[in-house]
This record gives sequence, structure tokens and C-alpha cells, in this order.
Amino acid sequence: MPWVCRCWILALLAGCGDVGQPITDALPPASSDGSAGHASSGSDDTTSLGGSTGIDSTSGAETIGTTGGNSSDGEDPPVFFDQGTVPDAPPIPCSAPEAQGSIWVHSGTNPVVSRIDTQSLTETGRFAFAPLGGGPGLTTHVSVNLSGDAVVSEQAYGRVSKIYADVTDCVDSNGNGVIDTSTSGMLTFGTDECIAWTNDDYPRYHTVAWTRGKQDPETCEQQDELVWSTGKWNGGDHVLLLDGETGVELDLVTLQGLPDPSSLIIGSAVDVDDNLWAVYGGIIGTRRFIRVDAETLDYQIIIPPADTARSVTVDSEGYVWLCGGAVARFDPATELFQTANVGGWRSCMAEGGQDGLLWVSSPTGLIGVDRHTLTVEATWPTPTSGGVAIDRDGDVWNLEDGSAHRVDPITGDTDTYSELPSRTLSPWYDGDMTGHALAVLQSSR
Repeated sequence: MPWVCRCWILALLAGCGDVGQPITDALPPASSDGSAGHASSGSDDTTSLGGSTGIDSTSGAETIGTTGGNSSDGEDPPVFFDQGTVPDAPPIPCSAPEAQGSIWVHSGTNPVVSRIDTQSLTETGRFAFAPLGGGPGLTTHVSVNLSGDAVVSEQAYGRVSKIYADVTDCVDSNGNGVIDTSTSGMLTFGTDECIAWTNDDYPRYHTVAWTRGKQDPETCEQQDELVWSTGKWNGGDHVLLLDGETGVELDLVTLQGLPDPSSLIIGSAVDVDDNLWAVYGGIIGTRRFIRVDAETLDYQIIIPPADTARSVTVDSEGYVWLCGGAVARFDPATELFQTANVGGWRSCMAEGGQDGLLWVSSPTGLIGVDRHTLTVEATWPTPTSGGVAIDRDGDVWNLEDGSAHRVDPITGDTDTYSELPSRTLSPWYDGDMTGHALAVLQSSR
């Protein structure tokens, strides 16, 4: 019998010399994790289940442009006893990043963005990121990263701004001993100390999309988060990559081969490898689907199925979705599309997990689409309809002029926040307003 076993048996019976007491507090207690739900008022509207015939067609992508061991000497190892932690215990792994508890909604008409707590349905901040009173700001897109910070784009002034979600990240730039920020009233442009940076080097930014970055295994914080942006200037269509910490432009790509000089990129999203997927929208027949490689900046321009390329999102299995009146699921591995006419309208976002639905805005509310069969599984009416987002509790949001509707995806119960600034720009120009789309991405499928 090895010495260690003999010693422990003797210790149990009569002690084993001065080798110490058995370890009883070496491992930390197990922890549990859960998320709180919320009470929601009911709706008398009824559910429509099923009703779609599913996949209409499968087609290949038509590409029209590209760029580019242990050792032992036979002796028993020494034995060490510890009264605290287990010697050489592996570090406790970080939990997977998740969407934070706010939705960020731009005004569309002015360079203003509002932050709403997704559980309490209260506005917790309203930020001006460009001068007010100088004409329409044409705020177009919001994107939220895995730290909860937002970037928002505005094309009339040509600005992209980052806003910290956590006030402890903000900097007391005027030295008055407090953080001046727009949590109890909107401060004038240039005085809010939670606006981390503004990039106004490019004249006409349009879409924005955070990358996932990397998680520090020791601090569990996200690092190396970058921002994709797109824009149009002097007849050229451009993709820009910005440093998420400073806002400094890192790269610019000029896209060649897009067909409509009057159109521009109207939606963008990233995949798990931080590649950019974008839709270029204009008159029917000129819409395009674009992929930009995060490492090489090579790009590919693809002709999408008809009536799909009004918005884009990437699901947890790596499929890329184009949404409009119809939806198209694109498999990057095979470069095949599968399409179905679901009666949609503009924006879309996919729930996490293999069984999660794709939620698409319709002229009258929300449509839940099975991501495998492309059949309609649920329809929920909302008072108005436009941009779509999903929060960390799984509720689906639908946005339109001055209102944000939170919908329970199971019951259809709807709560509305109606104190947002009125906006004339259609909110299908929105983006990942909660960070959900980033959080559900998987490393592979």
C-alpha cells in the first residue's frame, strides 16, 4: 500500500504524526446563477401559430466581386498539506459574456440616444453626442458591446461616439470631484463625462457594429474591442475599422463594384470571428450583401435573394440572416441561401440556442420564424413596428416613432415605453441595441 494511503488510514484511526489536519475548506462553495424576470401586463390580442409553408427556395450565392506529457522516476512524489486553497488549483473560468441590462435607442431625427433599463422600463440616460439645434442629426445606428458600452453613428455631422454604460469608467475631466453625465437630464454636447470619445474624421458615417474582442482570463473583462463602421463620401462606399478604446481609425476599405451611386450600406453585423456582414440597400435590383474579412480586409460582394436585404443579423449557429418582406438564411460554409416569404418588413434579430426563433418586424408587429424550417411559429401585434432587439431576459423589443415595445415571446404580453423623442427616420436603421447578437455567438457550429 502506498505511503499516502497508509497514512490517511492511520490518521483516521489514531492520527498520523504531525502531518496536519484533513483539508475541509480547500474548495470554495458552489455558486448559482439566475436572472430575474419581470411582471408584465397582459394583452387581449390573440396568437397566430404556424401558417407558413416554410422554405421557398435554396440557391447558391452569386459573387460579383472580391478583393482580395508527465515524467516519473518511480518514486512516490512528495505530499504537501495545505490549510487553505488546493495547491496548483486551476483558475476559475470566466462566465460567458452576456448582454447587459439596457437597450439604447437613437432618436433618428437628432443626435440623441436614450438608454432604457430593460426590466424596469425606465429611461436611465439621454445623451447628446453632437450639437443640437443645427438641423436634423440623422442618427442612424446603435451598437452595444459585451461590456455594455454603446457606440452611435450620426451621418449629417459625420460622427461616431462611444458612451460608457458604467459610470465608474467615466472620467472627471473638469476636476469637480463628480461625474457629470446625463442620468437625470440631458447635458449639452461636450459636457457629458460618460461620452468616452467622438470620431468626426469621416464626413458621413452610417452603420456601426462592435466586434466581440477577447476576454481577459484573469479579470474576465473584454479587451481589444473594435468598431466597424460604414459610410459614403464623394461617391465612394467605405468600410472603416475604429479602435474601441480611443476611437482612432485603424483601417479604411474602399468597396468597388456596388451598382447604385445614390445608395449606401444600411445594416451591418459581425460573426464570431469578427468579420463584418453588411447589406447595401437602394432601389430593387441594386441591393447587395457584403462580407469583409476581419484579418485581411478582403471583401466579397454577393447578390442577395429578392426582397431580403433590408437588415442583417448573425445567429448563434453562425448563419447570416437577411430580412425584409422575405427572409434568407445564408450558410457561409456552403454559400447557399434558403429563403421564405414570411410577410416581414424590415429589422430582425435571432434568439440564442438551436431552437431560438428569428424575430422579424412586420407592418403590424413581430413575427417569430423557426430558423430551421423557416416557418412562422408566432405573430404578436404591437402598436407600431420597426427596429427589433432582444434583451438578456429573452424579451423581444420592437421600436417605432417615440415608442419602445417590450414583448414576451411566449405570451405576447406587451409593455410600452412611450417617452422617447419623436423620430422621423425609420428605426430599421438601428443595430444591436442591447448587445444580444454579440453575446449569443458561438465559436463554431
